[in-house]
Amino acid sequence: TVEGRERTYLLHAPPSHSGANAAPLVLVFHGAYGRGAIAAKMSGFSRYADRERFLVVYPDGIEQSWNDGRGTTPADKQGVDDVAFVSALIDHLAQQFAIDRSRIYAAGMSNGAIFSFRIGCELSDRIAGIAAVAGMMAEAIVPSCAPQLPVSVLILKGTTDPLTPYEG
Repeated sequence: TVEGRERTYLLHAPPSHSGANAAPLVLVFHGAYGRGAIAAKMSGFSRYADRERFLVVYPDGIEQSWNDGRGTTPADKQGVDDVAFVSALIDHLAQQFAIDRSRIYAAGMSNGAIFSFRIGCELSDRIAGIAAVAGMMAEAIVPSCAPQLPVSVLILKGTTDPLTPYEG
């Protein structure tokens, strides 16, 4: 529960994870009108987590959206503090599992990608890197993006994407 809202997520721990050794954590954020379960199915991260031995969590946004800073999503319009949710989620998972705190990553598609940029800006002390698919940093976030620590960034964009144009 964050800000009085019950928040949900889907967690996948590889069968080989005993909890004895700290494992990396990957947070995968769904696109608008999605859910964590859809992100799990579409991304295939659970299969990679099994092979590479990391934990992966698929959080659910409010009204199937993330407050990515554009002011256009239901979560934005409601003023949902999704950054606080992610921070609380990391703390919650670290209480249950041995997590390598130097290897926590965020990935997302579309609204989830845009939100991943925000996470990289605002939680650079906790997030080592982000991967953004079909989404760029929200213009409104750019002036205030001042990461405390370096954050690795991978951006995957298509030149014919009609929803998030390559040229911005």
